[in-house]
Amino acid sequence: KQCISKFPVYHFCIEKKKINYSCKFLEVYDEGSLCGYVCALKIELFCCAVFAKKPNSWHVKDNQVMQLTVEEWCQLMLDPEPTMAAEPARPEPVLCSGRGRSSERPAYRKKRKRKKKKEETALLFISPALVTYVPEILYEKLFSQHKGLAQLIHNEIGSVRQGTLIFSKSWSLDLGLQENQKVICDALLIAQDRPPVLYTFLRELNKELKGYSIQTALTLKKKLVKIGGYSGKVCVMTKIYWSEESSTLTEGNIRLLHDSSSSAIYPKSYTLITTQTMSDLKKALFIVLKRLRPLNDQFDSEISQHLSDNQYGLLSE
Repeated sequence: KQCISKFPVYHFCIEKKKINYSCKFLEVYDEGSLCGYVCALKIELFCCAVFAKKPNSWHVKDNQVMQLTVEEWCQLMLDPEPTMAAEPARPEPVLCSGRGRSSERPAYRKKRKRKKKKEETALLFISPALVTYVPEILYEKLFSQHKGLAQLIHNEIGSVRQGTLIFSKSWSLDLGLQENQKVICDALLIAQDRPPVLYTFLRELNKELKGYSIQTALTLKKKLVKIGGYSGKVCVMTKIYWSEESSTLTEGNIRLLHDSSSSAIYPKSYTLITTQTMSDLKKALFIVLKRLRPLNDQFDSEISQHLSDNQYGLLSE
């Protein structure tokens, strides 16, 4: 009775009913002789959520790594998603890995795979020793407008062996949040051997926009789990740069405003990104973007195709 009473419970109901259970002692025999007993405990169907122990989920609060309580975990999982604008009905392209995701999430049909096979031949070849930039139209435009951006990016990811850097005019807007006109662009790095990093580039010094970047990163983490079905441990670091002289980023006038990796301390299991983890993150991100925006224009389609490239190979195995 004491053990049952210690189970963490999250109540959805008003009654806050107690856990009902039944207990039986079963005799154990060895070669016909009674040698002991087994205590069999059956938990009856319960109206709310019962946990065997506290969720194995953690967050950083006041520069300390703290385990989420049952209440915090459930509230994060149950937060309503922002209402999306109505759009024509279409099959939701949800991808499943071999980790036992929910059977309610449909996978791509092979027919759909064959239909897009010709389109896939036009994708960029992903070298195992390089970082791929997408979408091409956007990053080339940004590099031409901001002469120092390309060199800064090169310096930032020069040691990355394999990964993808996804540029966006506003990752905040992509995730259903409000866009900020003082942001030049955002870039999300998903790479091997390091946690994902959200880079934000500002037109001017604005310390208040530190919260913009952090909120975008937190929203991305939540949606990777809730919409994308990602089941692993993940953190998203933030790094913010601003232009010292004008709204144009040039060599010599770029300054660092914030780097979360210098203060946030995560367990190694959150920051060690393997090839499999990187693939799972890309799958989850693909699902999130397909759910939150149509991906109809050219550079959005390039992101979609790039993220889905290795998914077709997984499904065909």
